[in-house]
Amino acid sequence: MAEGFVYILLNPSFPDQVKIGLTTQTSELRAKQLSSTGVPTPFIVIYDELVSDCELVESRLHKRFAGYRVSPNREFFRVPVREAIRALQGEAITHGVQEIKLSNRVEILPNLKQKYGEYLKPDIVIAEIVQLPDVCFLEIVRRSYHHLHDEIIERVDLAIMGDSFPPTCPIDANTKRFLEELDEYDLIMVTPLFTEDACKRIAYEWEVGGKLKQKQDLSSNP
Repeated sequence: MAEGFVYILLNPSFPDQVKIGLTTQTSELRAKQLSSTGVPTPFIVIYDELVSDCELVESRLHKRFAGYRVSPNREFFRVPVREAIRALQGEAITHGVQEIKLSNRVEILPNLKQKYGEYLKPDIVIAEIVQLPDVCFLEIVRRSYHHLHDEIIERVDLAIMGDSFPPTCPIDANTKRFLEELDEYDLIMVTPLFTEDACKRIAYEWEVGGKLKQKQDLSSNP
């Protein structure tokens, strides 16, 4: 029995199908991995749930939608997105992750606002470092309309940075490392924190303005 995310992905190239699968990392990372396997357009995470037994929940969903499966050896189903989401929500109710594990998170949005100000997307309402036994990730919650409950939740598995954020380290240490050791150029490479204009400005300053070369020179001559 393994904790992990069960996800629902959509690809614009075949909008009548959803992919239902699992990952013990993050759904966003899995979507990126799948998007590099020859499909013409990238996969989009429509919805996911962190559950205590991702293999069982995935199996139950696959069995539930077996009659709508596109191919026996593929995880694609011709079901409406809303129906897939409702089914996943229903299965996740009885396989929730213990509250004590979900509470292993540190809010960093105030620190990011102080450090990066107008660079941040204005609709971000939560930014947290979250740590589970096998993964440490950044979780971002965006809400475009504050009077509505609709949210966009994005997660970035910090393993994308190599071994810099091991889940075996205390979460406070990983949080401090994220806030103090990553610069704005690192963040535009691996996170969706900044606006498009901010990303362009940062990229120009670092790549054309010489900051990136300075950083590389410092790394090679400690």
